[in-house]
Amino acid sequence: MELLYNCSLGHHFLCQHVSSKKYFTLKVLNKTEAIKTKSTGNIFSKLEILSNFNDPSFPSFVGTSQNSNNFYILTNYTPGGEFHFVLQKLFNLSEQEFVFYSANIISIMKKLHSKNIICRDLRPEHFLMKRNGFLMMFNMEFVKQVKSKLERTFSLVGGIEFKAPEVLKGTGYSVASDLWGLGILIFEIISGNHPFSDLNPMKMSLKIFKNKPYFPSFISKEAKDLVL
Repeated sequence: MELLYNCSLGHHFLCQHVSSKKYFTLKVLNKTEAIKTKSTGNIFSKLEILSNFNDPSFPSFVGTSQNSNNFYILTNYTPGGEFHFVLQKLFNLSEQEFVFYSANIISIMKKLHSKNIICRDLRPEHFLMKRNGFLMMFNMEFVKQVKSKLERTFSLVGGIEFKAPEVLKGTGYSVASDLWGLGILIFEIISGNHPFSDLNPMKMSLKIFKNKPYFPSFISKEAKDLVL
C-alpha cells in the first residue's frame, strides 16, 4: 500500500485488489484516537452520509471493516492531485480558471446543503483535482448533517481559518455559516493568501471579528462581489 495523505485520526492509503487489479482508497482510522477525541459517533455519521451519495463530486463508497485497533473505510480511488498543492503551483490563476474552480466548489456545497449537510471546514486541502480538471471533496471529516437548514449546532471542529464569526463565538450556527467559509476559500484561490492571515490564532480570531478583507488591485470588481 502507498500512503496518499493523512487526516486527524489516521491515514489514507492507495491499495489494489489482487485479482481485478482495480485501485481503491483505504482510510485507516485509529480506534484509540477516535475514542480519546470522542469521534466514534462522528465516524459512523460520516459513513451514513458517504453511503447516501452517488455523485462524482464525492468519494464512491465501497465498504467498511474493523479490527481491535482500527476502523477501515474503502472507497473507489480517484487519481488526481490535492487542490492546495495545485494552487501553490499555479499561483496566479486567470479569471477564467478562478471562475471554474469557484463554480466547482459552489456546486459541491449546494449538493451538501440540499441534504442539510454543513461543510464546517471549507479549505483547499479537502478537495482533490481530478484528471479531468474538476474538483472532488474527498475529505468529509468535518461535515455534519442537521434536520433542517435553520437548525443550529454548536460543536467546533477543524482550524479557525475558515470559520464564520458566529462559529467562533460559540452561539450556534447553521448551514448558512458555510457562506462565510466559501468567501474565504474563494479569496484564497484568487489571491493566494488568507484575508485574515496571522500566525497567532487569537489575533486571527480578532481580525475575523473586526477587519474587512483587503483586496489586491488585480482582483476584479466581479470577483470582489462574489467573495462579499
